Amino acid sequence: MGTVRTSSRRWPLLRVVVAGSSMEPTLSDGDWLLCRFLSSTDRIEAGDVVVARRPDRPELLVVKRVVRRESKGWWLEGDNAGASDDSRVFGIVPDDCLVARAFVCYLPLPRRV
Repeated sequence: MGTVRTSSRRWPLLRVVVAGSSMEPTLSDGDWLLCRFLSSTDRIEAGDVVVARRPDRPELLVVKRVVRRESKGWWLEGDNAGASDDSRVFGIVPDDCLVARAFVCYLPLPRRV
């Protein structure tokens, strides 16, 4: 499902663990990501991997790839289309639903996302 468990928000960084196969082969179930909370000055670009609140279920955080900017927000998709609930299911994701941008997967092996 691409859901995540998060650490507390005391630092500008967020740790998340990927749950599900929606981002395979890039990210797998159990991978840990280090993410930076987004600020109003951050630029989001196509290709970024982000943590976002689902617009239809705001209590649920998901890890998805930014595909494109839309007039009212962002189109997000999982890398594994067959296993991903993403913008094809819940539509455009408004700016205020984007939480953080992933910049490194540090477990099980270090790699850039």
